[in-house]
Amino acid sequence: VQETLPNQLEIIRLLSNMGEEEDIPFLTELAALENKQLRLEACRTLYALGEAGENSLRQLDLAMGGTLTPYVEHIKDPRN
Repeated sequence: VQETLPNQLEIIRLLSNMGEEEDIPFLTELAALENKQLRLEACRTLYALGEAGENSLRQLDLAMGGTLTPYVEHIKDPRN
């Protein structure tokens, strides 16, 4: 069953607090989607998972030709 967008976003947000390295493949798939909200939350959660998540995010960004760079810069900005 497909979850609504708000539910999907909330699930991703929960993973930023409770997620583990085994969630990284799932999150990288979401970060590669076209939906900007899902992409941002997946990137934010990957970044929150520490070094392994950050490395996966960098690799995905390289594979996507730098498409995720603006998202990562937004996440790193302390004003956000």
